[in-house]
Amino acid sequence: MAPYLGTWKGVSWVSVDPERKFPITITFSIEAGHGVAKAINHDAPEEFKHETFKFLRVTKDAIQFGNLNGMFPPGIVTRVGRLQDGKLEGQSVFKGVFLKELTSPEHPKLLYSVARGE
Repeated sequence: MAPYLGTWKGVSWVSVDPERKFPITITFSIEAGHGVAKAINHDAPEEFKHETFKFLRVTKDAIQFGNLNGMFPPGIVTRVGRLQDGKLEGQSVFKGVFLKELTSPEHPKLLYSVARGE
């Protein structure tokens, strides 16, 4: 998890409207010996502004973090990020349930790009 530790600041957006960007801050830390991922969605309503993710996994080429989707069928809305040119970039994917329409090239994607902040 070492390459991801710290605070990352940047934006998220939906692929169908790439000019409309939303500020986001993502923090990765170690607390009580466990990895923790948190986000501040700066433009979100107060009840959605601060997220602590319940799912966190680091693979050899990516970090994945997310929460249960809260509906049926149950799954995890997961942000998958990869380090690229000093930035952490990725998109949200639905894990745990296969829904064919989500894999369609026409389906909107939630994307993000963040760089290390203070």
